[in-house]
Amino acid sequence: MPRYKLGARVTGPYCCEARSKWRIFVYDGPKPIVLWFATENDARKGMRDAAQTLSTSESRLLGALIAQYYAEKQQRSIATASTCAHQIVRLRGFFAPYLGRLATAHLR
Repeated sequence: MPRYKLGARVTGPYCCEARSKWRIFVYDGPKPIVLWFATENDARKGMRDAAQTLSTSESRLLGALIAQYYAEKQQRSIATASTCAHQIVRLRGFFAPYLGRLATAHLR
């Protein structure tokens, strides 16, 4: 079963042969935004532009991501509200110096 990924991100480009177009998905909320492009190069450029916009978004701050993660756990009934509140306090205390920083992934 695939895992639901939290946080803002851009995926693609994907070819849609039925429409003879390319699309990308921008995830920065409850539903993805689908953007269509005529060529693959345009779609890749659109991905770069969208990723730059998301990287400066408030939702990419570590403190906001922690809150989003536990809100999602509560919504999906994976954890109770009291458990989430307790864990948020613990994580915020542990990551206190970094809560205002942008969360970035370093892949190698």
